[in-house]
Amino acid sequence: EAFGSDRLMFGTDFPFITQEEIGYKGAVEMVSSWLSSRSEDEKTAVMGGTAERLFGSWDNKSNGTR
Repeated sequence: EAFGSDRLMFGTDFPFITQEEIGYKGAVEMVSSWLSSRSEDEKTAVMGGTAERLFGSWDNKSNGTR
């Protein structure tokens, strides 16, 4: 493998994905199916953990400050 889950993150071209037949939900389901054989930690990383590590927490508690 060239890249592990610590270097991958899920993303779409939202809001344009909503105009496609697959839609946002379908995109999430497709990527989740690709990750089905991976550990929970790897799934969590790809589906949000890597982005949070890179960009910071997206919780509402920060109120736009970091």
